[in-house]
Amino acid sequence: MIEAVEQFEPDLKNHENVFYAFSKAWMVKFKDKITILPNQEKHRYIPNILNSSNRHIIGKELRLEISNIELVSRATGMELEDGGYDISLGEYEEEYKEESPFESISGKDFNSMKKAARKILSKIKTSKLSNDRQAQDEAYNAYEIFKQYASDHGLYCRLDEENMQINLKPLLKLKPEQEKIRQRIKNQIANAIKDMEADIPMLATHLRKSIKTKLTTTIYSPENPTEWFISL
Repeated sequence: MIEAVEQFEPDLKNHENVFYAFSKAWMVKFKDKITILPNQEKHRYIPNILNSSNRHIIGKELRLEISNIELVSRATGMELEDGGYDISLGEYEEEYKEESPFESISGKDFNSMKKAARKILSKIKTSKLSNDRQAQDEAYNAYEIFKQYASDHGLYCRLDEENMQINLKPLLKLKPEQEKIRQRIKNQIANAIKDMEADIPMLATHLRKSIKTKLTTTIYSPENPTEWFISL
């Protein structure tokens, strides 16, 4: 089968990372290691994430992103509608209405984030008092990274320099039917990665680190640039 595909699509030999769809199977190649998987629902999620046209750069990292509704629709062939979210913005509604946080966060992690916020504030305050421009740049860069992490976890984050505090507030809560969709994606991806692990353990490790199912979207954000050839 592999030889037949490469004869039909010669360029496959020039790509070390591939998801190639047959009518009843997938050929998956990672760093030139190959496995064949049945064309089942669980195996359609990852290539559809990798094929997303929604690309943007955060820091030095490339992020591919697809809405959970669209992802399930593509993997199952079902037409799903976005039923909206329960939104709690309070006094920040006008300022934050264009943002789209992705994932809820536990109470334990929230407390850890508050500790991290205090450390960042301390760095900002110290760098201002010392008038150290480089230290100020590093402190504000740390805040921007922290703010993005907070947004990814469904939290509003605002730096209040006048009172020297970082405000953190939860934003979104999924409706039950949308939480079912999110869990479906997580479970299907986890099962697909298990199927790949026997033949290509490096790919399983790479995908577990790089794919995250957030509150409204699923993202692929590898630590190192990784080019894929996708044929759906």
